[in-house]
Amino acid sequence: MNNKKLRIAGRLLSAIFIFIGVSIATVNAQVHEIGLGAGGFNYTGELARKFNPLFYRPGGEIFYRLNFSPVVALRGAFSFGGIYGSELKSKDPVAKYRASEFKNSITEASVTLEYNFFNFRAPKDSRKAQNSSRITPYFTGGIAFFNTQEDLGMGNKFLNIAIPVGLGFKFQLTEHWNLGGEFVARKTFTDYLDGIREGNVNYRRTGDILRTDWYYYTGLTVSYTFYSVKCPAIYHK
Repeated sequence: MNNKKLRIAGRLLSAIFIFIGVSIATVNAQVHEIGLGAGGFNYTGELARKFNPLFYRPGGEIFYRLNFSPVVALRGAFSFGGIYGSELKSKDPVAKYRASEFKNSITEASVTLEYNFFNFRAPKDSRKAQNSSRITPYFTGGIAFFNTQEDLGMGNKFLNIAIPVGLGFKFQLTEHWNLGGEFVARKTFTDYLDGIREGNVNYRRTGDILRTDWYYYTGLTVSYTFYSVKCPAIYHK
């Protein structure tokens, strides 16, 4: 990411958080939610052509969710954890010759929209209360900005952009406490997440210039809901 893209990314991230702040300050009818998550990160790229569950490394997240309605929510999150890939046990001849391995740590700030397939936690006095559900699957998508501890050829870029897309579920344990789970894939715009982009070993190309790396997060969440209280109108005779 060059300086121009970095400035654009910074402005976009600032605009997103300003939008969240304005939404919180101006909309009183919504439900506010804070939570924690624990799980693991995974990766696919040159050192893992296919998704390998053995490459999971621990990760976690903290998040804030603004529920605009029983169907739509906006979520801001900060995630962190490790990523790993290896071809030491690969059966591919080029991979066996190269015998590469990498491990890194990743931090991420993201803003995503969530679409609940059911009317989740609809207020009892709303028109949707009859079809309200304590559990719902949901779809999520948005934008993320990430950074890695080790450079691995990305040029010490402070921010890299990724597009998170995934599925999850929410379950209302009590009036205030919720349990959730999710699997979210992040499409990056770099092929250096694993330190390998394109090269040759014995005149064989070892990287794929047309494919960028991906990373993934799978985890469980627990969150606490704060309900906005509407003040009753006062009428004067």
